[in-house]
Amino acid sequence: MRHMRRALVGVLLTVAGAASAHAEGLYVGGSLGQSFINADWSTVNATVDGSDFAWKLYGGFTLGRFLAVETGYLDLGTPQTSQGSSSASQDLWGWDACGLAKLNLGPMDLYGRYGFVAWRSTLSAAGSNAGVVTIKDDGTSRVIGVGAAIVLPKLTLRAEYEHFTIEEAGTPDLLTVGATISF
Repeated sequence: MRHMRRALVGVLLTVAGAASAHAEGLYVGGSLGQSFINADWSTVNATVDGSDFAWKLYGGFTLGRFLAVETGYLDLGTPQTSQGSSSASQDLWGWDACGLAKLNLGPMDLYGRYGFVAWRSTLSAAGSNAGVVTIKDDGTSRVIGVGAAIVLPKLTLRAEYEHFTIEEAGTPDLLTVGATISF
């Protein structure tokens, strides 16, 4: 019985190690999800408070078992708000670069992310008196997030929550699920 337990523990550790070991090196991936934006554009008396379909494409490189660097393109969609005869929408997208700190739990990883996003925003506001107003803005801001991943051979399934400190765009949030392929 003792030998069977040792053998079982040995097999489980080998499988967990193999699942985690594949994750070292280059990877590419994509994610789909939902953005949440609550922006108050007082200069044109417009508010965007809504959510929209969002997506991102990214690539990265793992540095051992506990660290990774990642960069990619993200599109937070165009959330819209309508009140009476007024409406507003905000298109938000950007490029990010982040570091990931991972906690390996066998075939599952938990991780935190921190980095920067170079973003661009276009606000379109329409009112009964003012016509259509368009404001374009861009900048660089911080992004922080947390995630969980299931690590399979050559494939990782992941879920993430990210928060962007883009004051001009209402500090949006992004919730996604996706997959990466390792090389």
